[in-house]
Amino acid sequence: MMLLGRQIPLEAGSQQLPMVELLIPGFAIISNAISQIFSGQLSGCTQILCLFVLGALSKPYLFQLRDWFLEFFQEWTVHIRPYEETYNMVQGWILFHKSDCTARSVLVTIGARQDNEDKFNTCSKKPLSYLPWEGVFYFWYKRNLLIYRTTHTDLGFRIEEKVSISYISRSPSILKDFISECHRQYLKTLRNKTIIYRNQGNNWKIDATVDTRPLSTVILNKCLKEKVVRDLAKFLDPETRRWYSDRRIPYKRGYLFYGPPGTGKTSFSISIAGELDMNIYIFSIPNIDDRNLKDLFASLPERYITLLEDIDVIGAASPQHFNPPEPHNNTAIRSSGGVSLSSVLNTLDGVSSQVNRIFILTTNHLHKLDKAIIRPGRVDIKAEFELASKPIAKAMFTYMLGGYQS
Repeated sequence: MMLLGRQIPLEAGSQQLPMVELLIPGFAIISNAISQIFSGQLSGCTQILCLFVLGALSKPYLFQLRDWFLEFFQEWTVHIRPYEETYNMVQGWILFHKSDCTARSVLVTIGARQDNEDKFNTCSKKPLSYLPWEGVFYFWYKRNLLIYRTTHTDLGFRIEEKVSISYISRSPSILKDFISECHRQYLKTLRNKTIIYRNQGNNWKIDATVDTRPLSTVILNKCLKEKVVRDLAKFLDPETRRWYSDRRIPYKRGYLFYGPPGTGKTSFSISIAGELDMNIYIFSIPNIDDRNLKDLFASLPERYITLLEDIDVIGAASPQHFNPPEPHNNTAIRSSGGVSLSSVLNTLDGVSSQVNRIFILTTNHLHKLDKAIIRPGRVDIKAEFELASKPIAKAMFTYMLGGYQS
């Protein structure tokens, strides 16, 4: 055989090479070249040249080997949207297990605790959290190497984050096990907790995670509290749901809480969510427009409570509450919050709001509300929150000193 101008005798066992050549053409040339390079018979420059030639000859086989490997072992990937709860689940697991040690780019935040240490300890009030931010990092899960990737794209008006977790194997079972464990740990940390979401652009962000507040700690008029709680319990009864379904009536319930500021409208709403083991999604009406409202409602889960605060700002869109625009002004008539009355009504009546929905509207100014918003069918129960009476003030005083009973 000729290689680089030299005659190389075949070894005694070379009669096996033709069979290998059938499987890997050029194997004899490559194997003999390797043996000469490392035998020290060639000069330094010739060795370097041979390595380049060897690399060129080996390239097709390396790609073929890669294809065989990928055919046998595939890369499985799960993609995670940063504005969904799965993102918080995974980040919580990474924080808890301190698995971000190989990340070269991290985001430092003041984070919530992921353990049961004393939350009243001054040293542990505001712990630092380190989370993967940009690039790739690797971490171990049950002796399996997982790949965490995150990228950020500047869209001008916001930065879009993309997160994925990959694993190379014949089966995606490890990834599913990992997500399931993240889910279990996440639910454990949220036991006896109520998650409060607020809108941010087109997405929902966790505003706070608070201890579930018993209804007995919200000191209100007893008749008012019992009226709302009794109505909710009846609405959520399975028999009631079947009644709605049999008659093809949208299964939803609307409540209007009205009264002066500071009378407990929002506190009572959050307490109701905790009592029903639901999360609460709070719309800040002045900070959304029609498109935001539609997108936000479309992304809501099936079981939740929706709180629309200060609904009276939408009433400004009603004809009796606005000054007609100047003739040269072609701007659409909207409320001060940028969301139109018709959009809110369509959203409340839309298909996405007809299954297992509980709406709570709050206002400080009942007289400013358009009648279309609070008509029967959209608002089923109206509850007035008054300033504290003497019995309520006494109950609050007694509660603060202990011994209060609802």
